[in-house]
Amino acid sequence: MNLDDYKLLKTKEIVAVLDGDEDFGDFNSGQKISMPYLRGSVICDVGKRFGLVLEYDGTKSRWAYMYDLIDLGIGANNISDVLSYLFDESNFSKYIPSSLTNEEFKEYYKRSVESAIGRINSLLHYSGKELVIKNDKAVLVSRNKEEIELSLKNIPTINRDYIKRVAENAIDNIERSNYDSALTQARTILELELLVRNN
Repeated sequence: MNLDDYKLLKTKEIVAVLDGDEDFGDFNSGQKISMPYLRGSVICDVGKRFGLVLEYDGTKSRWAYMYDLIDLGIGANNISDVLSYLFDESNFSKYIPSSLTNEEFKEYYKRSVESAIGRINSLLHYSGKELVIKNDKAVLVSRNKEEIELSLKNIPTINRDYIKRVAENAIDNIERSNYDSALTQARTILELELLVRNN
């Protein structure tokens, strides 16, 4: 994958998802389903975690700091690591109220990531690229099926329970008007069916 493709993430709409500005409805405890809300100084701290020199001076908007973070990650060839961290469960656990039980937190995290990825991919749709998390790594890949290496080894055990769980999540997202996520989950079910038939 060409690192310059990651520049496609530099839109205010996508950055609003990544920095926690955009939410995808309410979780059952009143918590907004979204990526963690990252202040400008926190965005700079994320960069420093990966050896990227990003100084917070308070003069820029949060989206401008995110643009800088993306550019520096591309330049240092570790943008995938930066994105992986943003989507990692440990990043969420720092910013989510401790009032959630472990089970609630796991469900909240899952819904937030699925919703964020779905929204980003809807914004990337016409670029021919999509953001995926594969083996805990967030990567931008081509939507062209010939270029995407999919195998059953990269997918959790495919059984009735797994497909039922994905379908239930899609229905939940429809009920919460998270149509982008529901479409992503529906595509997942179709792709699984095609993989099973072709392998």
